[in-house]
Amino acid sequence: MGYFFLDLYPRDGKFGHAAIFPLQPSCVRSDGERQVAVCAMMCNFTKPTKDKPALLDHSEVETYFHEFGHVMHHICSRATFAMFAGTRVERDFLEAPSQMLENWVWEKEPLALMSAHYETGKTLPDEIVEKLAKSRKANAGGFNLRQIILSTFDQSIHRTGKADTKSLFAQTYRDIMDIEPIPNTNMPANFGHLAGGYDAQYYGYLWSEFSQWTCMTADSKRKEY
Repeated sequence: MGYFFLDLYPRDGKFGHAAIFPLQPSCVRSDGERQVAVCAMMCNFTKPTKDKPALLDHSEVETYFHEFGHVMHHICSRATFAMFAGTRVERDFLEAPSQMLENWVWEKEPLALMSAHYETGKTLPDEIVEKLAKSRKANAGGFNLRQIILSTFDQSIHRTGKADTKSLFAQTYRDIMDIEPIPNTNMPANFGHLAGGYDAQYYGYLWSEFSQWTCMTADSKRKEY
């Protein structure tokens, strides 16, 4: 179906975030044959040592599944033209496959399949799985407000040709979060998605979450009937 490269651990000079990079789209060539998709998945996970394997924490596993959702999106694409292949979709939908795949790391059955104590082989106890599930909901309101702040700020600066980003972000933060931002900080200076291809469409993360929840709710209601 396709190929992907994994580059999982940090090293000097490497890209410091987690992302996938399309290398070849799945599309129909001029000779009528389909070429397979190829992409690279880059992360910066905890390295193994001589005494221990790379013991990923839960957030790293979630990141792995998120990025692998992008890998599957790229590889499973069957577009005719390269310009529509893989993750070259409407930005509103881009994060949907990756966020759907994240759900597996919060469910008991897949967690039991993918995790074990590296020395004893025992799976995660039920109480830890339950605590993980509860932790996902902890501070969810604050997380969503932050996403609304980032999305609103993103829309605001892309509607004007000039802006004091530091002041505008601070005011947006006050308006939505109703608290003061940390003094003498300038978060937008480190907000890579502002110009990293998302432009005024950073809201796609929150939109994908909402779309996913709507689909799951609709499916649940169908089962009830």
